[in-house]
Amino acid sequence: MLLEETLNARRATAAQWLRLRFELRRLAAELARHDVEFLLLKGAVLAFLVYPDSSFRSVSHVDILVHSETLSRALEWIYAAGLRCPERCEYAHPARLAESALPGEEISLPLEKSGTRALIEVHTQLESTEPWFPMTIAHVWQRAEEADLDGLQARIPDKHEFLFHLILHLARGHLFSLGLRPLLDVHLWPTLQVERLDWDRIASECVRRGYGDWAHLTLKIVCDTFGTQVPALYL
Repeated sequence: MLLEETLNARRATAAQWLRLRFELRRLAAELARHDVEFLLLKGAVLAFLVYPDSSFRSVSHVDILVHSETLSRALEWIYAAGLRCPERCEYAHPARLAESALPGEEISLPLEKSGTRALIEVHTQLESTEPWFPMTIAHVWQRAEEADLDGLQARIPDKHEFLFHLILHLARGHLFSLGLRPLLDVHLWPTLQVERLDWDRIASECVRRGYGDWAHLTLKIVCDTFGTQVPALYL
């Protein structure tokens, strides 16, 4: 019974990723045609880079990052591709969300292709950058890398910025309220990038940017839970 439920969950996740990848390919081609750059974030990257199969990594939506100056153009072509904010998300009205937002904080609502449950969120900010911390979003763009996500070519934040974003989204953004999956994400990223991560730089940047405590707490939790390969000196 439990095995069958697990297999069904994986089948559903695999089907969802197939749909999302189809929409992402179309969207990427359309944005490229109109010179709109974007970076792919979090789950869509992790599912195809760090998990043994994307069906192991559940998904609710895909996050993309665009330049603030191209946001209106990006949304124009996303709307033209048939994506809209679904009715079930109407409770999250921008005016209501703005009441609890910081000055200068973006309001980003999920957009969906009708009848598909293929949700995409468009962002211009990250939790690890301004206005919360003294790091410009331009720095993330400058260090972006190319990635092959099982045949889908995309640009993503570089290995260190990706880790910072995962940590701050989980810890400060959601206060560890999202269960084990985001902790597993944080564990798997250093495991994949073990030969490429500079822990001296990670430590100094976390302190300089002002999120040393968040990073230390998150990495201590994943080390204790999963045995993540984090140098003892960092902890």
